[in-house]
Amino acid sequence: MSLTDLMGAARYGDLKGVKRNLNQVGKKDEDGWTALMYAAMWGRANCIPFLEKEIGMQDNCGRTALMRAAFKGHAHCARLLFSEAGKQTTGKWYGFPSGATALIIAAHKNCPKIVQLLLPYEQGLKDSKGHTAQWHANNSTKIGDFTRVRQLLKNEGTERLPPPDPELLILQYRVSELTTENESLKKDLSSSKNTLEETKNELSQLNQENSSLKQQLQKANEEAKKNHELNEALNKRAQEAEKSLTEAKGENASLKNQLTEMESTTLKQDNKIFHLRTENASLQDQLSSSKKAQEEAEERLSQMNQEMSSLKAQLSKTNEDLEVSQVYSAVSGNKLSSQPTATGSLILAAAQGNVEGVRANLHEIGKQGENGWTALMYAARGGYTNCIPLLKREAGIQDNYGWTALMWPAYYGKTDCVRLLLSEAGKQTTKEYNDFPPGTTALMLAAYYNHSEIVRVLLPYEQGMEDSKGHTSKWYANNSSYGGDYSQVRTLLKDEGTERIPPPSNPAEMLRFQERIDELAAENDSLQKDFPFSKNAHNETKKELSQLNQENSSLKQQLQKANKENDILHKQLEDRERQDRAQINRLTAEVESLKKDLEKAINESKRHAKMCEELRKASDQKQVFIDQLVKEAASLRQTMVQQNTYLTTFLIEVLKTHGTQEPRNRGPMPAGSLPEPAVKREV
Repeated sequence: MSLTDLMGAARYGDLKGVKRNLNQVGKKDEDGWTALMYAAMWGRANCIPFLEKEIGMQDNCGRTALMRAAFKGHAHCARLLFSEAGKQTTGKWYGFPSGATALIIAAHKNCPKIVQLLLPYEQGLKDSKGHTAQWHANNSTKIGDFTRVRQLLKNEGTERLPPPDPELLILQYRVSELTTENESLKKDLSSSKNTLEETKNELSQLNQENSSLKQQLQKANEEAKKNHELNEALNKRAQEAEKSLTEAKGENASLKNQLTEMESTTLKQDNKIFHLRTENASLQDQLSSSKKAQEEAEERLSQMNQEMSSLKAQLSKTNEDLEVSQVYSAVSGNKLSSQPTATGSLILAAAQGNVEGVRANLHEIGKQGENGWTALMYAARGGYTNCIPLLKREAGIQDNYGWTALMWPAYYGKTDCVRLLLSEAGKQTTKEYNDFPPGTTALMLAAYYNHSEIVRVLLPYEQGMEDSKGHTSKWYANNSSYGGDYSQVRTLLKDEGTERIPPPSNPAEMLRFQERIDELAAENDSLQKDFPFSKNAHNETKKELSQLNQENSSLKQQLQKANKENDILHKQLEDRERQDRAQINRLTAEVESLKKDLEKAINESKRHAKMCEELRKASDQKQVFIDQLVKEAASLRQTMVQQNTYLTTFLIEVLKTHGTQEPRNRGPMPAGSLPEPAVKREV
């Protein structure tokens, strides 16, 4: 079989993918690997609790998920897989002979944490070559400091504890996970409250600043009102003056005095207007500061909203995981036709679920009533989980028919009681009772009465067991006359195996973990109650901010005039920028022109250099030609000298003879000389 979707999700730690494909639990690939083995190999501890049904399965070489976690050194995964301790490989694997254990692998790979965890369960086990974990630690070919591992295995013994219950390990992991999540949630909630307090303080400061601004605005409005009244008075006086001028021109002197007073008043008004403008400028600065503080407060509130959303998401996830891990409530089943009668104070208290009565009569523990029933059987039959831990010393006792306390909650569908009595798993009845033959187990009863959750809990401990008629739990599920939808039970028992794990020895510890989960759930509920308070405070803060925004809107209107002046200044700056850009463009054009001239001069220089090089080469060639001509001229001069010498000698001899005698034979002429002329002597 190829890799399934569940295996892929387990390998990459995709928790949603694992939950979505749980119908593929138990399948193997071509090498016998399960999804649990992939999760252990790659250190995906968060997926292991959902793959609990695959615990104990081995691949084609006999390797388990625990061995893969030990091979990779994933101690956090190994803690959840201790129930596989004691298994040994059936074939060779990565240099390990058959018979290797998870402890041998951890010792060879130098993983001291895993060695320390596995030592009580696998010490003394040997591989097919007779080697223990101590031998592998002392003879490992791995490089590193093996001091710690060898010290742990120095006195390796042979007495081993039975592997723990897988469900107990899952509960331990769940408690640790919930504790961590709650601590993180507390820190986040505390941080959120601190942030809210800081925001409230900032809002208080903002309110004070706004109050100050309001006072300043009120003062400015009062002064503006006075100025307005003064302006009206001036207008009235001007009208009166105009009327006086119209009525009598003779009152010019008086009118001039009034005009002088009016000018004086106008000057005062201008001074007041100047002061008002100065105060308005200061007010604008303060409004700008108020706007900035408001924006910062809004930004911090936005951050607080994001943090609260994140906290809500974490709470949702915690509640979802908590729902998965919480034990299911007990379901009532059909009652037996004959119920034994309780006798004795302890048995009576247990039958009534009276915890204090049980504590007061613990000296009667171990006594059996009618049909051999114990107080623990009565408490289990009634579903009184709070009484069971007090009566744990009666665990394992069977009545006259061989029934145990575990069989009664399995019969009636009381899952919580079954979890606390798993130490009795594996026991079988000795006589026929209520149409159930001898050899009946608690798993068979749960399968017959369609209690799927109890079947899931008991399956690892009692699968493959047969009653006196050779019937298994699978047969009981397929042949029950009880009625109802048995699809879940039959699916769980479809591949009922024969390999069983030993039952846990301490039922009280299961209850302790369940109580711890309940405490964490209550703590989660308390944290959830704190969030509405935080949300209401946040809404009130938003409301206050909305009011401040309205007030600031009014202040913003007063700043529009200043904004217009800023627009004028901005336009002036744009004009200046436009002029600067034009100058830059002109300078850029000049630079480009200079660059072109420089490039032209560089090209001309290169051309001149090339011409000079060509002239130098031509000069060199002409010099060689001249040297050749000089040599040839020297050679010619030498030849001419030789010829002239010869002719001179010849002529002298001719002149000396002056006779008719033939000239004496002088031998051949030198090479390159002229032919000898035929000279005749004149008479």
